[in-house]
Amino acid sequence: MTSICRIGVVRDEVDIIDQNIRWYLDQGFPTILLDNGSTDGTYEICQSYRGQGIVRLERVPFDEHDREYSLRELAKLTADSGFKWLLLADADEFYESPVKEERLNQSLEREIQMGYNIVKFHNMEFWMTERDNPEEPDIMKRIRHYSYFDSNRYKLFPNLPGIDFWTKFGHVPRKI
Repeated sequence: MTSICRIGVVRDEVDIIDQNIRWYLDQGFPTILLDNGSTDGTYEICQSYRGQGIVRLERVPFDEHDREYSLRELAKLTADSGFKWLLLADADEFYESPVKEERLNQSLEREIQMGYNIVKFHNMEFWMTERDNPEEPDIMKRIRHYSYFDSNRYKLFPNLPGIDFWTKFGHVPRKI
């Protein structure tokens, strides 16, 4: 069985972080998170999952959001984690298996077994509209309208020395 860990950066995501963490745990992924300065309770929610799916949580606060710096720090956390594969998914990203009734980790493990060394994800952006209910607590029910575009979202890659997933802001890992 392949060892895949979900990794991500969070900051002030109290409205969705609990549901997001549970989503990836239900999909079969242990998680490593980097909090880069949350002030709204996000970090505390993440702490409540330590030992229950979150295998590592660090806080590296700074004043301005710097995506490249955050991802570099996340790379340091994952370097010696022992996981063979990393799935980069932030708090506002919910990935699903393309196969109905199949968990995402099963789908990704099958892709790895087929010999792929990177997996591209299709991207559907969900946006609030006047027809959506901002008071709905379940993010999956709150935002129902989306747009689709086939962007480069290579989010699963091997956890190997020399893999840079920060320069392209987590969209395209590359060998350095």
